[in-house]
Amino acid sequence: MKFKKIFFKKYHLLIIIFIVIYSCFFLNQIVDNLPDVKNMKNIQLSQQFNKNKTLIVKCNTNCNTISINNIPKKIIQTFLIVEDNNFYGHNGFDVQGIIRVIATIFISGHIRQGGASTITQQLARNLFLNSEKSFLRKIKEILLAIKIEKFFSKEEILESYLNKIFFGENSYGIVAASKKYFNKTLDQLTSSEIAILAGLPKNPSIYNPIASIKQTEKRKNIILKVMLYKNLISKKECNIEIKKPIIINNNH
Repeated sequence: MKFKKIFFKKYHLLIIIFIVIYSCFFLNQIVDNLPDVKNMKNIQLSQQFNKNKTLIVKCNTNCNTISINNIPKKIIQTFLIVEDNNFYGHNGFDVQGIIRVIATIFISGHIRQGGASTITQQLARNLFLNSEKSFLRKIKEILLAIKIEKFFSKEEILESYLNKIFFGENSYGIVAASKKYFNKTLDQLTSSEIAILAGLPKNPSIYNPIASIKQTEKRKNIILKVMLYKNLISKKECNIEIKKPIIINNNH
C-alpha cells in the first residue's frame, strides 16, 4: 500500500513536470513567432470589405494623428476609467482580469467579447492580431502587450491607442471618430460626446450612434455616471448631459 502511494506521487510529479516543460516549449514557440512591436508607432490601419461585408485585408493608410499632449485631459481620463482603470499599475495585462477570463472559459466554454483586455492588449490585438476569440490568440495578445510595455512608455502606448483604435464606421483614431460622428475637433466635444466615443472601443458595431441610437444612449448614460463618480463632471452637468438628445453629423 505504501509502495502504491509513493508510486502514484512520483507519477503525478512526472505529469506536472511534463506539463511545465511542454508549456515552456509552447510559449517559447509562440514568442519566437510574434511580430516585432518596435514599429508600432508607424502602423496605421484601415479595413477593406468585400460585397458580403467580409473582411478582406487590414492595410496601412494615412490617418489623422494627434499628440497625447494635445488631447484634452477629460478625454484621456474618461478612456482610462472606462477601458483600463489600472493602466498605470500593470505591465501590459491585468492579473485579476485574466483570472476572470479563465473562470469564464471554464464556465461558458468560450471567451467573451473584450473580456479583461487592457488598453495595451487592445492595441496589440488591433495592430498585430485578428479578432478571433480563442485561447491561443489571448496568449499572443498578452505576450505582445508585455513586449509593447517593455519598449514604449505609458504615454506612448496611450497616444498610439487613441490614434489607432477602431471606432466603427471606418474611423481609426479619436480625431477621425470625433470628425465622423460629430464633425468636431476634440476640444469642442461635450461630456456626452466624450462618453459616446469612450464607449465605442468595446463594440463599435453596436455602440455607435449611426448603428443604434438606443444602445448608444444606454452606454453613454452609464459612462456619464462613471465620470460623475470619478469627479470628472459635476452632478448638475451629468443630469444635463443625460437629458440631452444625441446629435450626430449627418454629412458622412
